[in-house]
Parts: sequence; C-alpha cells; structure tokens
Amino acid sequence: GDLLSYMVRLDYDILPAYDDLGIGARTCDIVDESTKVVVLSQIGVDDNEGFDAWLEKQPQPIKTLLELCSSPPCLFPVQHDTASDTGALLGNAHVKFTLVTGRPKIAGDHIKTVLIQVLGDDNNKHTSGIFVEGLYDKGPGDSFAVPTHEPLLILRDPPGGLSYASYNNMKTTIRAKAEDHNVVADVD
Repeated sequence: GDLLSYMVRLDYDILPAYDDLGIGARTCDIVDESTKVVVLSQIGVDDNEGFDAWLEKQPQPIKTLLELCSSPPCLFPVQHDTASDTGALLGNAHVKFTLVTGRPKIAGDHIKTVLIQVLGDDNNKHTSGIFVEGLYDKGPGDSFAVPTHEPLLILRDPPGGLSYASYNNMKTTIRAKAEDHNVVADVD
C-alpha cells in the first residue's frame, strides 16, 4: 500500500472575530498537555472476501501499519514545538501519524474513512474520505469496475447493412492526489 502521512494541528479561539470591524479571531496554538487525539482508520483493512488470507501474506511491518488505528483506535498525545535551549513551549500543538492503504473497498460507495477527534469532545471531529484505487487485474477483492452505476461508453450500431461498431482493450484510469487539506474546528 501507499503511505499516508497526517499532521493534525490544534488551536482554539481566545478572542472572537469581529467581521464588521475587519478583525479576525485571535487563536492560541498551545493546548493543555493532557489533550489527546483519537484516530480510527479503515484505510488499511477491508471486508472483502479473502482479506485475512491476504493480510497474512504481508510482511510484519506492513501488516502492523495496515491494522494501525483500526481496532482499537489509536490515542495520540498532543505535541508542541519547544525551544531547544530552555524546553519552553513555543506553540504549534499537533499530532503526527502515518497510515498505510490496503486493498480497495469494492462495495457501496468505495470510500474508506479516517476519523480524527479530540478525546472527549464530540463537537470537534473530522472524517477524511479516502478512495483506494487498488491493485488492477489481481483477482477478487483487489480490483473492481468504476463506475459501477453509469456506462463509460455507449456503443450504437450505425445504419446500413455492412456497417458495424466495435471497441477493443479499453481501459479508464482516474487518479486524484491531495497534498494538503485544511479543516478548521474549534478546540475548547
């Protein structure tokens, strides 16, 4: 699978925004050191037929990363940037973690999810939707046809007794890659 690195930054409003005066909200990016972030990932695991056998064939380091944060969820402590000479907190409250994508989700909406939430705060959570493109031509559970509900091609028989229409070796590949994604939520 592919590595998917996350960095979750935390801050909270200390002064509200006054839009009519052109003053933005003032925030603080130093949070209580006991703050923890819960991560529940479904991108490394699946319900497809043959998953357990496929997982057993993976090297142990990859197997560990595929199952990371799936059951049970991970609980990460918040880290801050610190001054190298004094150890004083400089801010930039964050959590970093890396996940590995597994096989594609071959049923339903084909989207796997990563849920990120501040522990104990149901109002501050974010769900990332991830489409895993899969391993093409590798058998059941490793690939599926996209889209599953709309035709990619309509082939019509042209008029005339000797005319015909055909197609061969047709493939469609769609790729999307996100380098950066920001979600803003208040942390109390």
